[in-house]
Amino acid sequence: MLDELYSNAYIYTLPSDLEGMPLSLLEAMSYGNCCLVSDIEECASVVEERAVVFKKSDVNDLTARLQEMCDDADMVSEYKKNASQFICDKYNWDNVVQTTEHLYRGDK
Repeated sequence: MLDELYSNAYIYTLPSDLEGMPLSLLEAMSYGNCCLVSDIEECASVVEERAVVFKKSDVNDLTARLQEMCDDADMVSEYKKNASQFICDKYNWDNVVQTTEHLYRGDK
């Protein structure tokens, strides 16, 4: 069921005020979704410029960004096109394991 939701979403929206690193955002991007997230550091640092960001807790800004995305299918398509490759490269498990090993060993 979750696979179907991610695979068929037009926009994935995460209007959070407080997060750790949101795994659902990583999943959504890995499925090639256009994402709309609040501007909290935990989300903004994950998506960088590969998603649309709105001011946290600002319903008017969220509404405006959603409307903009609904009105501009080309923009949404462009974000979708780049999401999966970006997030899979950025959070590649082989790289994460290698970095973790270096941290535990004290390598530089």
